[in-house]
Amino acid sequence: MIETQRLSLRPIVVDDLDAIAAVDADAREHAFGRHIARRRDTGAFVGIVGLSPTEENAPFPGTEIAWRLAFDQWGHGFATEAAGAIIRDAFGRLDIEEILAITTPANARSLAVMTRLGMTHDEAATFEHPALPAGHALRTHVVYRMRR
Repeated sequence: MIETQRLSLRPIVVDDLDAIAAVDADAREHAFGRHIARRRDTGAFVGIVGLSPTEENAPFPGTEIAWRLAFDQWGHGFATEAAGAIIRDAFGRLDIEEILAITTPANARSLAVMTRLGMTHDEAATFEHPALPAGHALRTHVVYRMRR
């Protein structure tokens, strides 16, 4: 548990799911959000994929795509399949001009997904995450881009 003057912060629990779903479904939230991915053949939970505005800590504004998959669903191409569908929807229905993907250089799996999606590494946009201390293994972040 983390406490601030006005807030209590804790890991997500099942009781939070309705509130999270309501926020993600709110059309005022940039007309996009995160989606739950499930296998069509078994209904098994695969992960979460979707769009959000770049973090406040990013040195540039934009729309970021991100994914988090359950470990047992890794290695089946689901991240690429789901992210590709979200990107097509963003460029089509949402009329978004550019999608960013941001990760650390050590995240080889996400870098491979970005490459398979056809995203381009923007070396000039590499940045040090200001919320992490100098020398932290995850401080450096790389940016991949895809334009409509």
